[in-house]
Amino acid sequence: MKASTFLSLGAALGVNIDDIIDDVLHKDERIKKSTDWYKQLDLNQKINLKELVDILCGMSFQFMVKVFGFKEAIYHIHSKLEAEGFDV
Repeated sequence: MKASTFLSLGAALGVNIDDIIDDVLHKDERIKKSTDWYKQLDLNQKINLKELVDILCGMSFQFMVKVFGFKEAIYHIHSKLEAEGFDV
């Protein structure tokens, strides 16, 4: 696929290509930020987070870890909480 076709497709879908590129380039930094956030939670907060994931995402924490791996699952959970307006 030509780059121009890819850009046209992205524009038609309402996707900002710069956001995608930025996400790919800085994903390691975001994963580190998310795992650092998770590490600072106490035991009760981690237990509550696992229950919240089930409600908020419609899948269990364990399933997310199996599908994405631990760090990637924490990244997606952290991103979802930020998108939903939680103070994380």
